[in-house]
Amino acid sequence: ASFIYFREEEPFREKFTNQIACIAQITILLTFYTALSLATGVVIDFGLGDFGIGLFLVMINLLVLILVILLTWFRYKRLQIEQQWRRPLTTQEFMIVQRVMDEEEEREAVLLQDINNDDIELLQKQQTTTVVTPSSSGSSRMKSVEEKDKAVN
Repeated sequence: ASFIYFREEEPFREKFTNQIACIAQITILLTFYTALSLATGVVIDFGLGDFGIGLFLVMINLLVLILVILLTWFRYKRLQIEQQWRRPLTTQEFMIVQRVMDEEEEREAVLLQDINNDDIELLQKQQTTTVVTPSSSGSSRMKSVEEKDKAVN
């Protein structure tokens, strides 16, 4: 049950730690199963003695230990490669990045200003357009959009 919990819930922040926890749970399960087999005498039916069972347990635990060391080594190498790409910028590189970022901010500001100007012009056009609506007496009269909005509200 604990193996399923560690596999499904992944209680640790890093995936690597969750993998090691699952491997440890399997090792603990095998160790307890072997101890149960020894206690009930099932291993005698297979012709294994205490030495064979002890050797089996040592091999399983060494295998897990080697696996954890290998996983740790591969993770270390991966992080080392990632760190090569992360380095402080030189002054010249920083100036280039800063210039590009400033240009991008200026483009965004101009774009937002154009959008705001277009919206203002559109609103002004909508407010000044007139609509011909028939009155209750049947004759047509002119109403501005503002008056029409006031009448609806």
